[in-house]
Amino acid sequence: MKARTRILGVGSPFGEDRLGWLAIDFIRASRWYRSQRAGAVSAESLDRPGPALLAAMDGASHAVLIDAVRGAATPGTLLCVALEQLDWSADAFVSGHAFGLADTLLLGRALALLPPRLTLLAVEASRAESNDETSGEMRAALPAILQRVEACVAEEEGARCAAAATRRRQGERHHE
Repeated sequence: MKARTRILGVGSPFGEDRLGWLAIDFIRASRWYRSQRAGAVSAESLDRPGPALLAAMDGASHAVLIDAVRGAATPGTLLCVALEQLDWSADAFVSGHAFGLADTLLLGRALALLPPRLTLLAVEASRAESNDETSGEMRAALPAILQRVEACVAEEEGARCAAAATRRRQGERHHE
């Protein structure tokens, strides 16, 4: 059985693009992750998945994607973007991958394959071109990423509990 909430670190084994993988390792090592119920939350690293990302999210009620980005923010800045907040224009995302995250999300949206809830945690990469190391600024963002993942999962659980309570109340009214 696949977890309802999937935390997916997107990237590659090279330089700043390794951030998603480092975040997954950091999350898996946390006390919080080890305390999660079996089948509720999973954390996985994906090597430049392209459209295979859609299969990794299949059946999830919530996917949290973690990736490095290059934009105008200060290196190490954590950006949290919900699915409904994404700019869906094709040039809104920049990727060094052949079929990048933006392309995959656009395809998933067009084919109605995205989970009901999707959150993108993006960390601004440094401007340095290094294939060997992830910058200190990006590594410093790992605790904030874990904190945001914890909040996302808590929000998902809260929404699920509220929906279950509403269904119970509606069922009680139906039987009266």
